[in-house]
Amino acid sequence: IMPSLVGSEMCIRDRAVVARHARALGAELRARLRALTHHGGARAVVLYEEGGVGAAGGPRAQDGSASADAPRDGERARAPTVAFNVLGADGKYISAAEVVRLAAGARPPLQLRAGCFCAPGACQRALGLSDAAILAALAAGHVCGDDHDISPTDGAPLGAVRASVGSWSTWEDVEALVTFVHATFVACLLYTSPSPRD
Repeated sequence: IMPSLVGSEMCIRDRAVVARHARALGAELRARLRALTHHGGARAVVLYEEGGVGAAGGPRAQDGSASADAPRDGERARAPTVAFNVLGADGKYISAAEVVRLAAGARPPLQLRAGCFCAPGACQRALGLSDAAILAALAAGHVCGDDHDISPTDGAPLGAVRASVGSWSTWEDVEALVTFVHATFVACLLYTSPSPRD
């Protein structure tokens, strides 16, 4: 056996192990975020799955439909990236930029991203936003990645939070993110959703 082939085989096998590890963490993160509810049972997190909330004219996540959040067959086969938004106890979306800002200051600090992640069409479809809603947001001065990521007209999110897991991610990282969301937005009765453009 040639040494270069042995190294390649090990690299391929190691990538498969890393991929399984990351997918398992992603599935656990989705399941744990999906389970977060406010007092009274209202959900605290909206997950954006493959196909999106508004795919093919489907219902928006805000209406409480199970289309976006229902567990699906093949959950473990999904990518290890989790896109979501947080809902306040009042049912209003919390700015993705605000979630990311607070997460960066958490202990331990959490590295998340907010926005549409350089995929505006996919983001629009996942969030269930109409072309008119996008044009209205742009006319109001919204640009991808800014702090004004809640529609001033209807309170809909104009982006999402993204958490990515990979080879260096751990179960403790998943626990830290879920604990942060719970402690900051679910258990904390003092946090209220700021109004758009505050």
